[in-house]
Amino acid sequence: MNKQIIFEGVKGYVSYENARKRGEEVAKMLDSALDSPIYREYFYRWMIVAKPDGRYLPVFAANNLPGGPGMLLGEVNVGVIN
Repeated sequence: MNKQIIFEGVKGYVSYENARKRGEEVAKMLDSALDSPIYREYFYRWMIVAKPDGRYLPVFAANNLPGGPGMLLGEVNVGVIN
């Protein structure tokens, strides 16, 4: 079954480069939060997606983060899938 995720309410970025920069900022935050021996088993992946309106969005797969997607709740202009 295919399911399309639209990320309603998330504006995104006009350029791929700006979305990549934002993704790198969030990834850096996650890396520092996970930089502890107790979090060795946790990891995440992220990608840039094109929204139906032509804008770009960094999207994080957060199913293996401590606290799950809740770890990214305060982040703006970032998509999260679980």
